Amino acid sequence: MALEFYKLIKHHAENSPQHPAIIDGETIVTYEQLLDQTERFAGGLSDWELNKKSKLGVLCLNQKEYLVALMGAFLKGLAVIPYNFLLKPEDLIYITKNACVDSIIFDSSFIKPETIPFFQIFKYKIVVGSGDYAELGENTL
Repeated sequence: MALEFYKLIKHHAENSPQHPAIIDGETIVTYEQLLDQTERFAGGLSDWELNKKSKLGVLCLNQKEYLVALMGAFLKGLAVIPYNFLLKPEDLIYITKNACVDSIIFDSSFIKPETIPFFQIFKYKIVVGSGDYAELGENTL
């Protein structure tokens, strides 16, 4: 079922590449761009030691990167655990440990002193946004 989303995007990218897939204020992402970003994200996940049992947590606002991460993870055959961004750090830690989540993509707006212990749990991290997050040892999207 999850791959159906990817197939749908691919179909539209092949048949209507310049049509808008995402409109977010002034930002417009075409189906062609969305497919390219999704496939590049999935390819980037190949650098990580992930397998079919790996789980990717996603802690993002409703933004393009959320869809790219979701579909890229589906393309790689990974399970995705979406986090509710309203949860407290201790609740995020509880969910992470109980669901055995080993990797995360997250929005930089969630980085605060009280959330650093949560982000340090993960072996692999990708941050969406700008800034210096060397203490987390992450990549950027």
